[in-house]
Amino acid sequence: MKPRRLIVFAKLAQTGRVKTRLATTIGSDRALQVYRRLLAATLRLALRSPVERREWRFDAAPGVLPARDAALLRRLADRGWIIVPQQGRDLGERMAQAIESGLEAGDAVVLIGADCPAFETADIRAAFEALEKSDAVFAPADDGGYVLVGLSRAFPEIFETMPWGSDQVMTQSLARLAASGASVTLLRRMWDVDVEADLLRYETGFPPRQAQSEREARRSE
Repeated sequence: MKPRRLIVFAKLAQTGRVKTRLATTIGSDRALQVYRRLLAATLRLALRSPVERREWRFDAAPGVLPARDAALLRRLADRGWIIVPQQGRDLGERMAQAIESGLEAGDAVVLIGADCPAFETADIRAAFEALEKSDAVFAPADDGGYVLVGLSRAFPEIFETMPWGSDQVMTQSLARLAASGASVTLLRRMWDVDVEADLLRYETGFPPRQAQSEREARRSE
């Protein structure tokens, strides 16, 4: 089995650079606080996940890193994380570069963002299990995109000239992979925090999958 590389693809928590759609209705300061919570939860998820390599591809404002950010990156590096700045002219190029570098090292690669509070370690495990038999794996998002992508070999076409932020990202990704003859596994559909309605769902304590399933089972008895 190939070594499993989990990439957290996320910006540093810096005012005015994160959750900009959310900030238009709740303000930049509160949006920053929300993002810090989401990022911290994602990093904890990665630490709990059954993988050999953990990597943070971070994006930050130009210039010297603030002490808080630099300290966080040092702490993760001390715990064995691979810490690498994002590289590329746009989102697709940066994602492709991150995944392809892992594939070149001989790893199975799964990439997640930092704004999906629904993630569980079981989802990460399922993604890597899928890559043992499939070329690609996705966790679709309610908005038509995806919150997780994993590849066992490179498919640069799914990152090129993609209408990022639209409801066509998942559809086009699948169509391009089908045209390449790739095998694909889809995980459960999830959601991320982009707008105030998502934030309300997050802050009102959406039920974990197991607890929700147990309640549904009791109702059916």
